[in-house]
Order: sequence, then C-alpha cells, then structure tokens
Amino acid sequence: MPITDTNLRVRATSDGAMTVTTVTSSIEIFGTPVAGMALVVAISAIAGAAAGTDTLGVIIRASTSTDPATTDRIVGQLTAIPGSDGVATYTIPFATNKRSVDVEFTVNGTTSESPSWTLDAWVTLNVGPGEKWDRAVSFL
Repeated sequence: MPITDTNLRVRATSDGAMTVTTVTSSIEIFGTPVAGMALVVAISAIAGAAAGTDTLGVIIRASTSTDPATTDRIVGQLTAIPGSDGVATYTIPFATNKRSVDVEFTVNGTTSESPSWTLDAWVTLNVGPGEKWDRAVSFL
C-alpha cells in the first residue's frame, strides 16, 4: 500500500458521513511525476444505500489556479461505485501538469433511501502492488 501523506488527504472518516455531493478543498501538487499519481478511496461504511441503486461518483479536476472549478479539466473519474459493493478500496490513477487538483464526490440516490457514505480519500504516487519505490528516472 502506498504511503499516506496527511498533507495529501482530501477526506477522512472523522469528517463524518457524506449524504450529499461534496467538493473537497483543493491541494497543490504542481503537476504529477511521469508515472502519474492516484486517488485512493477507502470506503469504511455505507448506510441507507439500496443494493446497487445508490452510487458514489468520484471526479478529479485539475487547474492552473489554486482552486479548480467544475468547468476545469477532468483528469480522473470513477462514475459509479455501487452501494452493493460494500466496504472496499478503489484506486483512481491520474496525470496532469496543472498546479492543483480537487475531488468531487457525487452521492446519487433518492432522499427516501438516505444514502450515506463514510470514507477516507488521499492522493498518493501511482505505485501498484509489488512495485518498488525508487528515486530513479522513469520513462514511459
């Protein structure tokens, strides 16, 4: 599992459950390395989500300014995490030469079902399982 840097955390379970669409504060990354970076979303609890009908969407936007807007370029996206998946961890790779990124979590579902998602999310280097961390130059 890649190293978690507190400065790159965009959401913590201590922030409480999400019941509506939420845009996180932007973080300045000043571009990604050649191999890119990744957003790790670790879902720890789902409440009220009807099996497979309520979903959580994740959109990563990048901008040259310090606070990306909803009109800025999407550099990573996971359209629908189904509530039926339960507790799970997702990794969404992205690459950009932009200054900042922010993350939008889109809670989809009806009010009567009261979908609620509790999760941790952080940006990390895009290193897959079993890969070594090194400081060598990489070429794609």
